Amino acid sequence: MVDGAGQAVPKGPFSWRSRPSARLLEWRSTPSLDIAIAEHDAYADLPDPVRHRRCVFFVKPRVWVVVDDLEGAADHHVELRFQFAPMEVRVDAEPWVRAWRRDGCALWIRAFAAAPLAADIVEGQQSPIQGWVSDDYGRRCPAPLLTYSATARLPFRIATLIHPADGATPPEVSVISEASGRPVGLVLPGTAYRIRFGD
Repeated sequence: MVDGAGQAVPKGPFSWRSRPSARLLEWRSTPSLDIAIAEHDAYADLPDPVRHRRCVFFVKPRVWVVVDDLEGAADHHVELRFQFAPMEVRVDAEPWVRAWRRDGCALWIRAFAAAPLAADIVEGQQSPIQGWVSDDYGRRCPAPLLTYSATARLPFRIATLIHPADGATPPEVSVISEASGRPVGLVLPGTAYRIRFGD
């Protein structure tokens, strides 16, 4: 979300008042890495138009890196949201967030950016409605919504690592940053991988 605006505006339960124009810029797959890059123009009508580009890296067989770039020229309030199914989610070893199910499956999540990011988790909130999922028509149940937020001058980048949890402590990961603090890469835990993301 940018300045409180989502990517699409609903019009009733089964239609949209407006939807962004999205396009896939690149898709590559190798035995060790999948990469998808796409962008949309949902925030083009803001006083300072914003373009959102997302790059998703799947470092096989188990690590995900999501890079969100917001292009613009002014200060904006940015919210990066991850909606979970019903499970336990908490800020565990700040700035790490841990999500886990009763069957033992778990993830560590951490976002990196040049500006400080606040992590917040809501579940089953009524006003505004957030932190819900539906597994069947006409039903909803509370489920954790993780939000990373910051107010920052654009352009702005958030790089998020999603890593299966092998234990009670978060993985060791190093961020590669420009002098401005903008993340340009990650050294991934337990691998020889260095993921570098350019423009």
